[in-house]
Amino acid sequence: MSYGGKRRGSRKILATVRILHLSAGMAQLSLNGGAPGAAAALDLTTYFEIFAATAGTVNLIEVFSDTGEILELATGAAAFEVPLLQIPPGGEVPNYIRVDSAVRLTMKAISAVPVAGTTTMINFFD
Repeated sequence: MSYGGKRRGSRKILATVRILHLSAGMAQLSLNGGAPGAAAALDLTTYFEIFAATAGTVNLIEVFSDTGEILELATGAAAFEVPLLQIPPGGEVPNYIRVDSAVRLTMKAISAVPVAGTTTMINFFD
């Protein structure tokens, strides 16, 4: 999950996730600046997987979201997610939070489905 060693101060970026909201229930995810994946049907009001398992311990996240919606980041197995952080419209920069290595990370919109053409970006730091 290392992303070329880019840093924010003394912290190294472990991964960057970009979610392009295409339409109600459709989105594209890209990881670490790569090409967006194929458009996938996602029910954004239920948890969808960002990482099956984190490759390193996350200590800081930065979030930008122009969706205008409240988003929620969670950890845990499918159907047993535990809310970790609610992200207000616009995002939060920075947020010191610890996520251990090998943990499943998911996200969902809790206020409404994001509008088409909006983007959510998350940087995960060590």
